[in-house]
Amino acid sequence: LLQLTGIADFYELLWITHISLLVTAVFMAASLTFEYKYYDNPEVLPFAKSIFLMVAFFIAELIAFYFGDFYPTSTFIRIGIVLFIVSLGIHTLKRLRKAIDNSRKASIMEKLAYIDILTGALNRTAYDRDLEGLGPEDEKVVIAILDVNDLKIINDRYGHSAGDETIRLAYKCINEAFGDYGSCYRIGGDEFACIIRGESVDIFPQRLELFRRLVEETAAEMEYQFGVAIGYAHSEYENHQDIMSFLSHADAMMYTCKRKQKKVSGEFNHDAE
Repeated sequence: LLQLTGIADFYELLWITHISLLVTAVFMAASLTFEYKYYDNPEVLPFAKSIFLMVAFFIAELIAFYFGDFYPTSTFIRIGIVLFIVSLGIHTLKRLRKAIDNSRKASIMEKLAYIDILTGALNRTAYDRDLEGLGPEDEKVVIAILDVNDLKIINDRYGHSAGDETIRLAYKCINEAFGDYGSCYRIGGDEFACIIRGESVDIFPQRLELFRRLVEETAAEMEYQFGVAIGYAHSEYENHQDIMSFLSHADAMMYTCKRKQKKVSGEFNHDAE
């Protein structure tokens, strides 16, 4: 406007623009310093470095301009802007990668929260969660409770490594028989459970026979006796209030199975149920 009215030439007013830019740069530097010092925000450091890099090239531009070297006019500031964008982009990519890594770690930790480390089975937390999730829409449900026979004796006589191997083998049998048709859990030291829903319930008897055969085959290869007792409840699920009686029935059946196995085999189980 001043140039159009003939009051002042554009070139004569550049110092105002330069001072305004310098004041802006000083204000931004002060703001970033305040944010870092008083709010202890380390996130401002990468941005501050990018800003200071651009300001350094802007100052170089001013020095060249006021010392009469007009050839590189706008060259320094362009380089500064490009470096600012590149620096900020690198920082953004690092933050994005860190966020992805944190998300992946959180996902892994969330999964581990529901996994039994020894066997790889779902754990008691997952079991309780899935029991809570049963509802009226689950018209067909089988809950099986399983218990490894004589685990304490195996631990005492053959060592805890043998006991751990027994638990892993028990889960292997359980998972091979029921894992593709339901969810398998380790809910205690020697205790497991399975929840089977929907149409998979119809083939539970066949999977049960497979489980018994797998236990027998595993027992035949062991240097010590191996057995797993099983009890189950099979019902059309109607009300969450029935869950305790539902579980009690499965638990009682499992202990009946265990007593029968011990009666047949004595101290150790030779023939798995």
